[in-house]
Amino acid sequence: MRSLSGLRDYPILMPDDIELLQSVFDRELRVRNLKCNSEEAELLAMRLIELYQAGVKQPEALRNRIDGS
Repeated sequence: MRSLSGLRDYPILMPDDIELLQSVFDRELRVRNLKCNSEEAELLAMRLIELYQAGVKQPEALRNRIDGS
């Protein structure tokens, strides 16, 4: 089981944050023709969360930043 102690270093994601991230994620799955349970989708989700927690909060900015991924 993973330790939760490292989570203190990141801001808490609120429902509105998750909704925004989910919408960007869903769109990218469609655009990239990825299955939601694929390794690529998991990496995409992790990258989106990483960018969001680093301060990239606008959907267009998130999409632009992951286009280079």
